[in-house]
Amino acid sequence: MYGFINTLTSAVLLTAPLLGGMVVKLAGAQTTFLTAAIIVVVVGFVSMVMPLRDKPERNVQIDA
Repeated sequence: MYGFINTLTSAVLLTAPLLGGMVVKLAGAQTTFLTAAIIVVVVGFVSMVMPLRDKPERNVQIDA
């Protein structure tokens, strides 16, 4: 399992700069950074909202 994960990590580390360079060349630096920022914000927002949706409602009644 370690070898498989290591191979995938190496492949990503080799291809990410090449693909990133191609995207910046095709779309432009400003568009690429803006798109990446929007994706990060959306993923962060979804990860904050998802746990709230899955919580069961608790009806607690306190008699004093």
